[in-house]
Amino acid sequence: MAYSLVNSGGVCFVPSFSGLQIPVNDPCACTSFMGITSSTTKNHLVRAMLESIAFRNKQLYETITREVDVPTTYIRADGGVSKNSFVMQMTSDLIDKTIDKPVITDMSCLGAAFLAGLAIGFWSDKEELKKLRQTDVVFKPQKGPKEYELAMNNWTKAVQRSLHWVVPHF
Repeated sequence: MAYSLVNSGGVCFVPSFSGLQIPVNDPCACTSFMGITSSTTKNHLVRAMLESIAFRNKQLYETITREVDVPTTYIRADGGVSKNSFVMQMTSDLIDKTIDKPVITDMSCLGAAFLAGLAIGFWSDKEELKKLRQTDVVFKPQKGPKEYELAMNNWTKAVQRSLHWVVPHF
């Protein structure tokens, strides 16, 4: 669906179901769609939602690289959203880095199993576990971040308009 369009048609989605965390830090931000017109289609809405995940990934990546003085050597993605090639490719483009997605994306369960296996001696060390990880897809930047600049700027404006919306009920 997202690949069927060249852009979101000016639609922006702000995914703040529980407020927005780092770097925005506003628990009162609201979820919103902005830029909907009479020509907006379901595909525009879906693309805007997927773009919002990539834009948040870019925000988080920039925050981490700014706040943590550790050079990025490689990026690995896992979890449910890593199964979406559109989000992974757009994130790779936005941060201008290669992203490695493993065959097994549910790393929480796998991590727990690895720790249990290490604890009982099934595996002898972490080096043995590293050999078990297999790459499924490597996403390399295909577009420059500049190509997303207008969409990212509009999304940032939409985020700003969604802030301080919800009044807490204590």
